[in-house]
Amino acid sequence: MERFFAAIQTRDHAAIAACYCEDATFEDIAFRLEGRRSIHTMWRMIAGSDMRVDYNIVSAAERQGEARWTADYTFRKNPDAKGRPIQNKVRSTFTFRDGLIARQVDHCDALRWALQAMGPLLGVLSWMFPSVRRRVARQRLENSPRKRRSILEVRACRLRRLNQAEKCWLLRLNRPGFVGNCNQSAGTGR
Repeated sequence: MERFFAAIQTRDHAAIAACYCEDATFEDIAFRLEGRRSIHTMWRMIAGSDMRVDYNIVSAAERQGEARWTADYTFRKNPDAKGRPIQNKVRSTFTFRDGLIARQVDHCDALRWALQAMGPLLGVLSWMFPSVRRRVARQRLENSPRKRRSILEVRACRLRRLNQAEKCWLLRLNRPGFVGNCNQSAGTGR
């Protein structure tokens, strides 16, 4: 646990990710993640922030542990936004396997966090509808630069496997106003 929190304090996302089992799970008020790769993507996004962490390890045994920590950072809805200061007090419970984190569950005051991050109106709505909060968090994670690149790489790979007729069909589907003639280049004659 010391290694984990030391990596968080230095915002070293690779070192943080190395503390998790390959099939680890992570859950907090915003995310439900499975697998080291997904958890690493989240920590990479967080490590790019101005987060500062103080922690206290409450218990650490071979199979379980608990820590209380405070994260101070600026929450931004998008990279260009001014942002809002956050102080998030977290209680983390850990399950370990082979010296690595197999499961981490973070608990905090969701209403307090939401009010700080989004202000009174959106904060209360975010607190009342956790599924919306999780969807927004998932979208932020998917739009992080590293994740966006990997998604685009997968899409490009899939697109290369399509024949010309399938590409034309997708073009029409994604651009309702498209009136071009794909038939000649596709050679389908339809």
